[in-house]
Amino acid sequence: MISGFSATPMDMSTGTTVYASPDERLTHSACCDLYHYYGIPVWGEAGCCDSKLLDGQAAMEATATIMMSALDGCNLIHNMGYLGQGLIGSPAAIVMCNEIISYVKRIMRGFSMDLEHISMDAIREVGPGGTFLVHDQTVELCRTEHWRPQLINRENPELWAAGGGKRYSEVVKQKTLEILASHKPKTLLPKTVKALDEIYQTAGKILTEKFLSS
Repeated sequence: MISGFSATPMDMSTGTTVYASPDERLTHSACCDLYHYYGIPVWGEAGCCDSKLLDGQAAMEATATIMMSALDGCNLIHNMGYLGQGLIGSPAAIVMCNEIISYVKRIMRGFSMDLEHISMDAIREVGPGGTFLVHDQTVELCRTEHWRPQLINRENPELWAAGGGKRYSEVVKQKTLEILASHKPKTLLPKTVKALDEIYQTAGKILTEKFLSS
């Protein structure tokens, strides 16, 4: 069983709950520390924003909450893609959070400090005044060690402008529409459907008996 908590504070000036405030995140971290101390799995929320639109505020709040939840060591993190204190569901926000999660996972993975990655042999081969850019090991490791974004733009300003100068939110929304128009989810295996149906039927029977006996 995974335990969770309800510690979302209220903005005293507006009377609204706030998902992305630093006060909420500190409370989130403190609760996670308690659960870790007692050895209890814990869930927490992240990727949920107080912004009402997919804008700079949404990106800032989603990044901060996802990063904090990862550092808190939550066993389950949910609420991705919610805007407006959880009152607005946004498919585009889910796509944005997907890239943020990938970004955060790279940070959480950290550096590898084994002999292969320290690469003393490569350092000796290149020597003073040399360059690592064309070394075979650099070419090989850059594919796995360097995080590659899917939607974030890293072009120089001239190329970005020549390509239409789209904002990140515009790119995310365009990608979302492409997914909605073309994505076909994998169908469940027949045995999986059968197992789920059996669980449903069993649960319904148990609940019906409890209701009739109460």
